[in-house]
Amino acid sequence: MEKPVNSVWIAGAGYLGLPLAQQLQAAGVDVRASSLSPRSIDAWHEWDFTAETAPQGFQQAACWVVLLPPSSGMGYVAHMQRLCEQAQQLQVSQLIYTSSTSVYGSAARECDEHSEIAPESAAARDIAACEQIWLSSGLPHVSVLRLGGLYDDERHPVRRLSGRQHISGGKHPVNVIHRRHALAALQYCIQHPIHGTFNVVEASHPSRADFYGNEAKRLGLALPEFDANDDSMGKTIHSSHQHWQF
Repeated sequence: MEKPVNSVWIAGAGYLGLPLAQQLQAAGVDVRASSLSPRSIDAWHEWDFTAETAPQGFQQAACWVVLLPPSSGMGYVAHMQRLCEQAQQLQVSQLIYTSSTSVYGSAARECDEHSEIAPESAAARDIAACEQIWLSSGLPHVSVLRLGGLYDDERHPVRRLSGRQHISGGKHPVNVIHRRHALAALQYCIQHPIHGTFNVVEASHPSRADFYGNEAKRLGLALPEFDANDDSMGKTIHSSHQHWQF
């Protein structure tokens, strides 16, 4: 029988980390959270994301959830390496790192967790490097979660497309994950330590034109108009983990 995790440190209390901290607190978990900006929750602790600092007391948790995107500061990979060294020093038993499906690149193909990665942007290459830092860390349980495009009504990408015309890629399948489903996957990993790399995407992959058109209607926004002459296709990402077939 698995022993429930009773202490968690969240590095990155933002769009995902803040509601995760609140949900864990409500469930009685001893949670600490850090972010670049102070948060109005008791669990928040100041932590320097860029300096070479010694481990802090609040980092001595059984499980770390690292939600830091490359935009968190310059020298992202070096910072992640230092954070990994701290985790090793503290003998953290469980580590969850949120990666991105951008590591698969943009080529049209079917991808699952066994597919070769092909990061194209600098950010995607940094994320891929950080995956390897954690997976080769020697920590007992490392879960790398490659999240699809995050969305919810509060922060929906269709708002950037609303009313635009001649948008390319209308036939590309979407590889997205609603924030509540991403939170559910994180909570599952916290309570059920699993080692390895896992895609976290919704099982349905409508075209961008269909998905964003329907979402714009639902939210009462001006419809985006995709280029009907663009026949290019995109990648489809599948998740093989049975516990988050969203």
